[in-house]
Amino acid sequence: AGCCSPRTPPPLASAPRPEADSTASERRRVVAALKRFDQLEAMSSRGDPEGCSCALEELRRLREDGTAFALGPNAHNRAMRVCASSPGTVETLFAEAAAAGVQDDASLQVLATCRLEAEDFAGAAAALSELLGPLLVQPAHG
Repeated sequence: AGCCSPRTPPPLASAPRPEADSTASERRRVVAALKRFDQLEAMSSRGDPEGCSCALEELRRLREDGTAFALGPNAHNRAMRVCASSPGTVETLFAEAAAAGVQDDASLQVLATCRLEAEDFAGAAAALSELLGPLLVQPAHG
């Protein structure tokens, strides 16, 4: 009897780990939610006012699952795009992503666009400045 014996059970490492299954399940839920956000964004772009409330409900479910930031800020960014006609909602969603430390360039783009469309030019400039800041830094000559 050795490792080649047919009666030898497979090593424990080959058994699926519960946390791996849980992670895969969470990822599937988040990806499904992201697809739903894309559908809601299409609805909103056609003027459907229900899109934002549905996006917020989808985000609430992700928060309850503890997966709202499982793929970084993607869920918040997409919800922000769906709710672009509601500047206060976009500001709140951006603040949530920023508080979690996961806001990214896409988050700032949506925020700047929303502020621009709401004619908050100073706010849009601030978001653009934060977005473009790293590109605008002049190297020190020395």
